[in-house]
Amino acid sequence: MRATAKASDLAGALDFVAEVVPKKPAAPICDVKIEVVDGKVAVTATDLDIALVAEAEVTNSDAGAATAPGLRLANLIGELPRDATVTLKSSAARLAITCGKGRWALPALNPGDYPALDLPSEDAAQYSLTKSELRRLIQRCEQAICDDGVRLYLAGLFLTRRNQHLVAAATNGKRLVEVVTPVDPGEMPALIVPRKTVELWAGLGDTTIRASTQRIELIGKERRCISKLIDGVFPDYPRVIPTPSRNKVTVASKPLLSAVKRLAAIVEPKEVPGVGVTWNDAGLTLCLSRNQDAGEEHIDTTRVSGSGKVAVKATDLIELIEALEGETVTLDHAGSGEPVLITRPDESTTISLVSPLAWFAAARAA
Repeated sequence: MRATAKASDLAGALDFVAEVVPKKPAAPICDVKIEVVDGKVAVTATDLDIALVAEAEVTNSDAGAATAPGLRLANLIGELPRDATVTLKSSAARLAITCGKGRWALPALNPGDYPALDLPSEDAAQYSLTKSELRRLIQRCEQAICDDGVRLYLAGLFLTRRNQHLVAAATNGKRLVEVVTPVDPGEMPALIVPRKTVELWAGLGDTTIRASTQRIELIGKERRCISKLIDGVFPDYPRVIPTPSRNKVTVASKPLLSAVKRLAAIVEPKEVPGVGVTWNDAGLTLCLSRNQDAGEEHIDTTRVSGSGKVAVKATDLIELIEALEGETVTLDHAGSGEPVLITRPDESTTISLVSPLAWFAAARAA
């Protein structure tokens, strides 16, 4: 194998696949596979759960394949001038790298022994998402993915098909987000994409997706991700989404977020900052749910229906509203024990909700 390419192109490909190269390698899996096919060089890395492939243009090449220690090769190429020309050439037991007057060599293994991750089955569902559709889907849902390391069936993004639309959802048991995208994924099975795969997917831009029961393949421009799926059953979450009530308030997002952050800032470091939210015809009031005397803020409202009184964790409120990215946000609370529904008035295809906290200041108010 021989390939000549720009250092910047090789560095970009190696940086992408390095996301799944173990930092403390204990086996040959730490290597990357480098293959020249059809006038391009493809770099592959895998941790056996996810495989990443990145392609780079070559100016001169001979077909073939080789392996190399992934992080060492990435560090070397990354130190070369971005516009330099690099040549990779393999022999029986090493990969030779040349650039200008520099010569380096790294150990290589038999590329035929490099582990491969199975692709989705031939009957896999296939559909495409634009960069903007993908960004919206992940931006809204990502912060609701569970990260407690225990409930693995929640540690990913749930994808399914409903009414010929792609539906994505994520929950950690306290937060829940659902996003409907007007894209038909075809006969796609319900599946759970691992958090790490979702993070990698976010950087692919316009993407073609192929999905079957055990694998998902994400295909972007000169970048590809093949991933195992989480083996588990996602909760029947639609049953906990409340019907919109008559008790709702619409406010500008920026002043609401600023007020919540100011109240959270004065809470003791070891205390969970719970924010009490009250609204009626007079407007919206915020306070600390455990100590109402510690601070209080009043926010102008855009629209009020009925009245509400509920306490929520400040970080939940902040992150859910920020993920919506709207100029205004609507809070809807049907009553005691019900979750708080958080939506954008101009984006009916996204639903966020959060479980309420106990409001210990209730006795004082009485």
